[in-house]
Amino acid sequence: MKVLYRQKPPPQIRKAVITCPAYFSAIEVENTMKAGQLAGFDVLEIVREPTAAAVYYGAEYLKEGEKLLVCDLGGAHLMRPF
Repeated sequence: MKVLYRQKPPPQIRKAVITCPAYFSAIEVENTMKAGQLAGFDVLEIVREPTAAAVYYGAEYLKEGEKLLVCDLGGAHLMRPF
């Protein structure tokens, strides 16, 4: 990766859409936006993770009558030892 980076540095990224967990409160969402701005990004939107997943998996391409089920299982719950 270092070699690829030296050959062609990535373009400057100025604008960002940031995802946050569905359970974040309004204050946590606002703080996420502020963190993005402090990092130098023009934060266009904060999107909840289930919404982001639906968009990524093609919700905008659904045909009439089709439905899309998005389940947010939450990574923390999947990381628990058994």
